[in-house]
Amino acid sequence: MSGNLAMTHRVLAEDGAEPFPPRTDDARDAILRELPLDQQVRYLRLQSVAWLIERPLEAGGLRMDARIEALGLFRYRVLDPLPRAYLVARVEVEPDSIAILNRFLSGGEDPRRIAFVSTGPELEGDAPAAAGRVRWTGGSNHSVALEVDARSRSLLVLTDTWYPGWSVTVDGAPALLERVNWHFRGVRLEPGRHRVRFDYRPRGIVAGAAGSALGIALLAVAIIAGGRRGA
Repeated sequence: MSGNLAMTHRVLAEDGAEPFPPRTDDARDAILRELPLDQQVRYLRLQSVAWLIERPLEAGGLRMDARIEALGLFRYRVLDPLPRAYLVARVEVEPDSIAILNRFLSGGEDPRRIAFVSTGPELEGDAPAAAGRVRWTGGSNHSVALEVDARSRSLLVLTDTWYPGWSVTVDGAPALLERVNWHFRGVRLEPGRHRVRFDYRPRGIVAGAAGSALGIALLAVAIIAGGRRGA
């Protein structure tokens, strides 16, 4: 299966099952295939994957979309995939990535109704319809801009990979970037309309920019001092 797959380390297929041993990113598809088919579909939906190309298969939550004659494959649509950005009103603290996957895959939790973060506080809302609306206003590989209408205290979930170097602002002010559902990004919002922006700035670039600025400043000081000596 293909798509935005980011299975990290190991997955418990069912409660009480032995965890799969750690794998490299190159083996993510193989890890996914070790799950029962219905859990594979839940995983794809959790990742906001809209379609996949696969050999003939039958599973709830998939609809055949097109046949690729030359390869003997089919394109399937994932029914009701999560949007790339959405609001959740119920938040629980769960730092264990395996436990989170179990809740979604074998436990059948609805990611539209609940999200998991590594640290508190928790939120006790429930119905996704009460969460509000999200509108995209811009984006690239290094930034995402959103306008959000939160009808209650909510967690904005962005199904892009959490990674050091990302930051978030809400209405122009720095905010705490949350690690959501073990490897997504998110930010907590108060009720109301907000402008939210996620930006990526690698640490090496920041350090390099600081070093360059310091070098320019020292050069300027040296030039000024030299000019004064020659006066």
